[in-house]
Amino acid sequence: MLFRILLLFFGFHRFLAETFPLTHANLTLEKISDYSLIYKWEGSDASKKTNHPVVTSGCGAGR
Repeated sequence: MLFRILLLFFGFHRFLAETFPLTHANLTLEKISDYSLIYKWEGSDASKKTNHPVVTSGCGAGR
């Protein structure tokens, strides 16, 4: 059962990379424990840099 869940995660990672190639080309991707993905989008104006990240989740999408 766990193996099937992991395959779903990795399949979703592949789907994101194939569906959003510009995102993968322009944002920094950090993987947490191989399963969670964090995309970092650097701004162009360093004077407006903030230490308050925006976090979104696709959990429950389509329900």
